[in-house]
Amino acid sequence: NYGVRISMPLINKIDRYDISDELGNGTYGMVYKASDPVLRNEVAIKQLKDQFISDPDVVSRFKREGQLLTGIGHSNIVKIIDYLIIENRHYVIMEFCGNGNLEMLLANNGRFDVGMAARFANEIFLGLQAAHETGVIHRDLKPTNVLQGYDNTCKVTDFGLSDDTFPGSMRRYLAGGTVGYTAPEQDPDLFQGSPALNHAFPPTDHRADIFAAGTLLWQMLTNRWPSGIRQISDPNGPYSMSMTCQLPN
Repeated sequence: NYGVRISMPLINKIDRYDISDELGNGTYGMVYKASDPVLRNEVAIKQLKDQFISDPDVVSRFKREGQLLTGIGHSNIVKIIDYLIIENRHYVIMEFCGNGNLEMLLANNGRFDVGMAARFANEIFLGLQAAHETGVIHRDLKPTNVLQGYDNTCKVTDFGLSDDTFPGSMRRYLAGGTVGYTAPEQDPDLFQGSPALNHAFPPTDHRADIFAAGTLLWQMLTNRWPSGIRQISDPNGPYSMSMTCQLPN
């Protein structure tokens, strides 16, 4: 979710990296802007918070995000540079995207024209396609997880809730995502359990990311939030969505 300073950092150095700004503060991690004095470039560093470093499940998920992103390797996915473990603290070193995230762009500039929205959507879909082709589902696509680099390229980030589609994966059966961007199969109000699967939800596949990306496209064209979406179908029938506002011509 990084892209702009939210406060001064409490630390000034991680390994060889000089910390300049705190860019994000989430449930599990902090994100810093830093500079590499050796390669002379800017990076973003995601640090797992200290209260979770003794939790093997959280540590495993933190590592796994870096591993999944490294395996994708696409220009529309944030690049992983390194993974560090220093005094039992875990850090992911990532490329820095200096033009902020989609939420900030909409807040500062208003709705996009059709051409700009189409370009953003195309780059988001290209990144998702690369992830899906390697068997990775994002599961939490939203405006703060779409960044823009200095060259204006869109990059999808924050795969902390992601899952792979390979046999044996269980995370696809768990609730996840952000309200307003989740596909129907991720909605706990629609699915209260499946005895046949013995899991809380039916499995999520790549279509959940397509649903979220479609919501982002609508948001870029209207500058409205997903609270403007309502369910119009028969609650016992197929699930469909309708926008409560008109799209621009």
